[in-house]
Amino acid sequence: MLDDDSEDRLSGIPPQERPLSVVAAVLWFVVATAGAMTLIAVTHALRPGAQTDIVNAVACQAIAYFATILLAVRVHGGNRALADIFALRKTHPIFFLLGGLLGVCLQIPAELLQRLVFRFLPMDPQSLEMQSEMLRMDSLVSRIMIPIVVIGLGPFVEELFFRGLLFGGMRRSHGVGFTCFMVAVLFAGAHGSIQLFVPLLVIGGAITLVRAVSGSVGPGLVAHFCFNAIPILGIAFGWIRFDSDPTPLPWTISVGGVLATMLILAAFVMLSLRSQAAVRARQEDLR
Repeated sequence: MLDDDSEDRLSGIPPQERPLSVVAAVLWFVVATAGAMTLIAVTHALRPGAQTDIVNAVACQAIAYFATILLAVRVHGGNRALADIFALRKTHPIFFLLGGLLGVCLQIPAELLQRLVFRFLPMDPQSLEMQSEMLRMDSLVSRIMIPIVVIGLGPFVEELFFRGLLFGGMRRSHGVGFTCFMVAVLFAGAHGSIQLFVPLLVIGGAITLVRAVSGSVGPGLVAHFCFNAIPILGIAFGWIRFDSDPTPLPWTISVGGVLATMLILAAFVMLSLRSQAAVRARQEDLR
């Protein structure tokens, strides 16, 4: 027996596009997260050393996310092009530069929030030790593979899923503010850490705002790349350590980082109002 889409293709009628409701978005999020957790658990059982292998963890996440994306596109995509589904479209080129700057500056407010949360919900030394072990780059293979997966693969699949598929699907039937909030919450929840939820909510909110005003997943992807690159480079060159009692940030860096982040986000909004390319890109989200 043929399903509706198969019958439509045989009859020459374009496949039906099914709206992505909030409930559907949450269900796809659960499917992707559960799939990643299952794959990680299986690999840990088969290879105990995988528990401290971040390359393994990100690879499992990527497989689960890509599989979920394919299923969701099959259900909701209709005859839309993949570039449209994932918002791989043109926008103002300055957005990409601003995205890189945002990714760097976001480190400061994220770090401040993380330290504040850790004062009330400290992370146990064993978890810190495991994080340090997962990001240890003491071999040529690890120095190559960890940056590839943490800076490249991880942000790529997350942006396609959260700011591409979920944002684009929900935006067609919901307001921009609500859509940004939902995507940011799901993004923060996907990382499975109570201590990191608030910092990740702010990071996800900022990148989702970039996606909303630019009309494209590209600038947010650049921001995500750069955000992840800073700590990886810091660990590789010894700037960053996993200390339970880190040295306080100088107030000039703290205030400057927060102000710079706010100014960059304001620049995104102002440019989005003046750029015809951004206006056209945002209009594509509503079609």
